[in-house]
Amino acid sequence: MLTVPQSRADEIVCLSTEQDGIEHLLSREWLLTNERGSYAASSVVGCNTSGYHGLLIGSLNPPVNRVMALSTCLEMVVCEGKVFQLPTFDFGDKLS
Repeated sequence: MLTVPQSRADEIVCLSTEQDGIEHLLSREWLLTNERGSYAASSVVGCNTSGYHGLLIGSLNPPVNRVMALSTCLEMVVCEGKVFQLPTFDFGDKLS
């Protein structure tokens, strides 16, 4: 898990795929909690690789009864008139 102490909103974290490739970043995760049972988590590249990943997981009765309200946002890039859909799910062999 990628751990960074609480950072400022204007701070930028840069990650490179030159040495290890994208597979390395798929195994790195981020986690943001509100300290009341709700959280958001995903891989560093924004691809949900676990059933626990989601952008808005709320707790109806903290710290239990969690509900995933928003699992992901489908992203697209428009470059020179071409539209590219970005994959956001990669469970690989973890579900077998």
